Amino acid sequence: MGTFISAIDYKTGRLFGSTNFRSTGGNRSAPGLMTTAGKLLFGGDVSGNFVAFDPANGNPIWHTQIGQVDERTGDV
Repeated sequence: MGTFISAIDYKTGRLFGSTNFRSTGGNRSAPGLMTTAGKLLFGGDVSGNFVAFDPANGNPIWHTQIGQVDERTGDV
């Protein structure tokens, strides 16, 4: 059991791949995701990592540590 980012074909429902993605699991502090015209998917995890994913397969392609998130307040 865990939290995953999955690449799914919206027309067929076929799963192309998925990767484990740490989150608190709560709705209040669930990570947000953002896509770009350059075909990247960005998100942050509870360890303070800012991660770029390949949306075609869900694999991480880049990350940087930006700071630990306080799960009580959401502050960095």
